[in-house]
Amino acid sequence: MNGEPTTKARLTNFYVSSRYRFSKKVDVFASYDSRRRVVYFETYRTDVERLLEDDDAMQGARLRVNVKPFKSTTLGASYSRRFQSDGENASDNINGYLTFSMNPALVGRWSLQVNRNTTNYSRSDVLSVRHSRVLLKNKLNASAYFRMANYRYFSMLDVQGIPAENKQKYYGVDVSYNILPKLVFSVLGELSTLRDERSYRVNVSIIKRFDSKR
Repeated sequence: MNGEPTTKARLTNFYVSSRYRFSKKVDVFASYDSRRRVVYFETYRTDVERLLEDDDAMQGARLRVNVKPFKSTTLGASYSRRFQSDGENASDNINGYLTFSMNPALVGRWSLQVNRNTTNYSRSDVLSVRHSRVLLKNKLNASAYFRMANYRYFSMLDVQGIPAENKQKYYGVDVSYNILPKLVFSVLGELSTLRDERSYRVNVSIIKRFDSKR
């Protein structure tokens, strides 16, 4: 005050969560968090005041339910919402998934996932399918996936007043080989399409694990 430096404590992050298992087949998870920007540096008083005035709390709540009707099948759904205290930058996210896993070498693992995210200015809808299986026990694993995403922008309208859209598709294959018990070599290849555009991505990695014995 009056040009003298002052120190004031304030809560910058708050998080609470709870998980309850109704049975071996059903469990529910819920969480809530609120956070603010943290200023780590010293600067002029007017700059700090402006940062604090614009520092609206970003809050979020999430609810997730998992159900396992059969030993090899899992169902899940979640809903999350993020918002600021001033009402701006709100987003809603809805996600659902289904996984089916049996014999790793014969049937493998199948998963289906859908997601919708809605904000003040856009909406995205994503559908993805993935299949993974063991080709050589303890040696070679492979997976293939397909993902389709549709982005709609409410702030960009055509002459008929319809929001602009971008539809993108992804095709990918991932192969990993255990050279040694703790040395893994993997290759990921992906093709993405957007209108007449084609994009290719290749990722190669080698992972070496070490024992953490003391």
